[in-house]
Amino acid sequence: MSDTAMTRQTAQDYVDRLARRDWPGLAGLLADVVYEMPQTRERIRGRGRVPAVSRRAANTSWSGGEHRVLCWPA
Repeated sequence: MSDTAMTRQTAQDYVDRLARRDWPGLAGLLADVVYEMPQTRERIRGRGRVPAVSRRAANTSWSGGEHRVLCWPA
């Protein structure tokens, strides 16, 4: 599988797991990350915390979906 195909599959898996609210599966896709959201000035550190924040948002009227995943080589 090419790097582009692997990146595309990982992005698709990420979106699918968010939509299904599969938090353990989502954590399994992440490296040890620092996720920054400049619009709210939040900083989330660590692979386990990203799903926790998503879970909190999912308890509201949050919903997600995608129309197309675009990937290209760096």
